[in-house]
Amino acid sequence: MDRLEDELNPNRNKFIERTVPEDRAMKWGPDQMSIATACALARDYMFKNSSSPVSQLMDSITYQFQVCKRCNLQKRKWNVANYINLPVEAIKNTPQVTDLMGLLRRHYGTEDEDFKPDFICDKCKQRNTTYATDYICHYPDYLVINLSRFKGNLDGSKADKQIRFSETVDLTSLSPFDDHSVNGPEARIRQQTARFKYQVYAVVRHHGSSIRGGHYTTVARHLDLPRTYMNKPTAGAWHEYNDKQVRQLSPSEVTNISRDAAIIFLKREGTPNRPPFI
Repeated sequence: MDRLEDELNPNRNKFIERTVPEDRAMKWGPDQMSIATACALARDYMFKNSSSPVSQLMDSITYQFQVCKRCNLQKRKWNVANYINLPVEAIKNTPQVTDLMGLLRRHYGTEDEDFKPDFICDKCKQRNTTYATDYICHYPDYLVINLSRFKGNLDGSKADKQIRFSETVDLTSLSPFDDHSVNGPEARIRQQTARFKYQVYAVVRHHGSSIRGGHYTTVARHLDLPRTYMNKPTAGAWHEYNDKQVRQLSPSEVTNISRDAAIIFLKREGTPNRPPFI
């Protein structure tokens, strides 16, 4: 994906920032401006040299709010990527999550406040005092979620747990904005204006027990076409693509599209069928 983005970027010879430098982020702190304004500035900064269609349609921005519980120093941090990575394995001393929204809330949103034992506060110079909360602050038209299933051991074994999700996914609660929207003069771009509801249109599945072997298939549907026409299935119905074989999924299989899911592709509601630059 990064190579495709680079090939389609007219400014490919210019350096592209994938994160906001700390000295600049300090100028966009909680004492200087609202989170909505800061996120908009971060977006403009990181996208200034990237006009690739991949970036425009698929890049998401995550925002991290850090606070020292000892001296109350507050910091902001931003990163951009063309997919969101979600480890499937349970964090130590936490219950196992079996649904996509639960997995997302474990890493983003107000329910996620992680203790950062390795952070040293810039102000009081103390370790073991910093907590951080991560959010999604720039919601693209097309979102890719990678379910990281393979463990970091020698045999690359797989976390073979089913992560369930429905065809419609509402990610609004994962944003950092108090009312989950940006109103008034700060409503500059659609990617920061709620609601952030998505439709799942494709799922890549991995069949196998480890990274060393197995087989990939895809289930997909065409969101812009009806599921049936004159009582016959169309491209709008869920189909499985398995090498050269293509077949329509049965109703029972449709309710279980999350089985063996490895990568989930989502389209935000309200996204035009054809991007303006095509």
